[in-house]
Amino acid sequence: MIFCTITTLNRIHMAMVMAKSVKELHPNAGIAVCVVEEKIPEQARNFKYFDHIVLAKNLGHPDFYRHMFKHKLNEGCWSLKPRLLLYLLRTFQAEDRLVYLDTDTKVFSPFHEVNQVLDQSPIILTPHITHPSMQDELEKMQDELEILKHGLYNSGFIALKRTEESLRFLNWWTERLNRLCYRDLSRGIYGDQRWLDLAPIYFDVHILQHPGYNVAKWNLYHRKITLTNGKFLVNDQPLRFYHFAGFSRIRYS
Repeated sequence: MIFCTITTLNRIHMAMVMAKSVKELHPNAGIAVCVVEEKIPEQARNFKYFDHIVLAKNLGHPDFYRHMFKHKLNEGCWSLKPRLLLYLLRTFQAEDRLVYLDTDTKVFSPFHEVNQVLDQSPIILTPHITHPSMQDELEKMQDELEILKHGLYNSGFIALKRTEESLRFLNWWTERLNRLCYRDLSRGIYGDQRWLDLAPIYFDVHILQHPGYNVAKWNLYHRKITLTNGKFLVNDQPLRFYHFAGFSRIRYS
């Protein structure tokens, strides 16, 4: 299995934390990092937990610089996710399972459920929320409207195995992000994420609702985190990874 992420120089420290946490729990997994810079930063080149580093301009985009010029930096990075996954499938022919994680995540326990689900389904997504808000009725609807505007599924985690179905999904997603990967809520677009709302309709997608995956500020109201015998639990199940979106002083998303 290969875990991968996309980063810029100002977030390389986050990618390092994520990669180290993966390696400690999945020592046999590979870590691939796509760097959106002109050259590979020295701190990335010398970091022992990065097994493979590729520059974004080398992923195979036919007009990379023009594409990035048309986007803000965060939008450009979002748009590269399916290209990175396709690149890894081409480059590592012996690997058949990939996990994408945003840089601002940390893994706390092994992804046992991911391997089990991938035995049956080629693509895994996680929803932002799995329970209604605890607010009163009007505030509850406002919370749900925010999710509807930004996308039902969080694109900070995607898992897939090498199949014709997952390749069709990645090619479809790539085509959409080549043209429309902007943060433009007035047009119903939120980067790479809103497109994923259609994925379970078009493709064989498993929606993973385990409370320990993609724990983040937007779902803490129904995910109780506890520490038992030195291990973090979420609703009495293992915390798999926490998504620290919104905690960075450097605005990225």
